[in-house]
Amino acid sequence: MGLREQSELGKKWLIQLLEILGYVCDVDITDEVNDPRRGCTLVIDHKHLLPDQVQALIGIDAVSGIKTGVTLDAIQHLANTALNAHLTPDANGFFYVVELNGYRKERQAVLTKIAEEAIAYVTENQNDYPIKNLSAAERRQVHMFFEDYPHIETFSEGKEPHRYLVVRLKSAK
Repeated sequence: MGLREQSELGKKWLIQLLEILGYVCDVDITDEVNDPRRGCTLVIDHKHLLPDQVQALIGIDAVSGIKTGVTLDAIQHLANTALNAHLTPDANGFFYVVELNGYRKERQAVLTKIAEEAIAYVTENQNDYPIKNLSAAERRQVHMFFEDYPHIETFSEGKEPHRYLVVRLKSAK
């Protein structure tokens, strides 16, 4: 199956899931590239959703009211699991990012800032820099961010839900 077909399959799957959950909205495909590891972004059209529905789909902390992205992360995880279920465990699947109301874009800016701070820290101090409180999808994003830095390596440690990412200089071991 080609990249375009995989993107369309993801779009159709997400629309059906949203309908099952009681949300009638469209989904657009963006960021489609020729690298299946980077996959595509499925953008939920929020024009016909109420603000409370948008918040519910993104996921907010019940106490603080701060956006956590936990629901959006769960939908994204479910999409990637369901749509790649036919693959063998050692095969690389097509990756789907689920976006709503700019949440992922905002979060990406925060993750980029954290990654830049990590680069500055490990370069200056030559010590490991742990990054905690990231979802599995966010850890993946940060790992991919560091692919452009040949002198930096990243790896994850710990077990869910306390798994975290470590950044270090390749020469520092």
